Amino acid sequence: MLGKIHPTTLRVIVLFFVLVLVALFFSTQIDRYLTPRLFTRISTSVAIIAILAVGQAIVVLTRNIDLSLGSIVGCVAYFIGSLVSAFPDIPAVLVPVIAMAMGAVFGAVNGLLVSRLNLPSIIVTLATLAIFRSLVVEASDGRSITATAMPDWITNFARANALVIGDFQIRWIVVVALVVVLCVHVFLTRFRAGRRFYAAGSNPDAATYAGINVKQTVLLAFLLSGALA
Repeated sequence: MLGKIHPTTLRVIVLFFVLVLVALFFSTQIDRYLTPRLFTRISTSVAIIAILAVGQAIVVLTRNIDLSLGSIVGCVAYFIGSLVSAFPDIPAVLVPVIAMAMGAVFGAVNGLLVSRLNLPSIIVTLATLAIFRSLVVEASDGRSITATAMPDWITNFARANALVIGDFQIRWIVVVALVVVLCVHVFLTRFRAGRRFYAAGSNPDAATYAGINVKQTVLLAFLLSGALA
């Protein structure tokens, strides 16, 4: 029966059971480990990583890697935090739009260096990792922005529940992450534009002969990765 399961699906199933076994093991070692509170904390933390992982996956599909994602997150978080602290009345709907646009700019820098100058992505993003991080340190002068300086709607959103089932709480940020993952999955697997990322990474020469602009595809991959950061 296992022979009929696709290797990718089988790997996911195995990882799932390993995760279950790890959770069961720690539940025997730590009192009150498997609690609804633990589920809420882990799901909230994983939601942020999931969105970053989706952006990284798009880049990896093109046979590249983005090591600067963490620094992009830091840059966007600091500058957006400074913006909403200085202008607390800014419409809430504009904040994620500005954040994604800012992240896309950072991603475009990586994409241009990799696609236009034919530089290795691991070298480029390792360099921009340090550059973007230094930019935050220089702009902030070593100061941090605390939650008390943020408008209430930002801190409230981080704790807002989309669904409550008994003691289980599902935050809105988890719902957003699930929607992003689902939308990107559908885009990559069901749309011709999404399949271009697979083609550009698996065989760039064949993709070029098929009429796909590989350099533009790589640039778009980094841009999307930055926007999702």
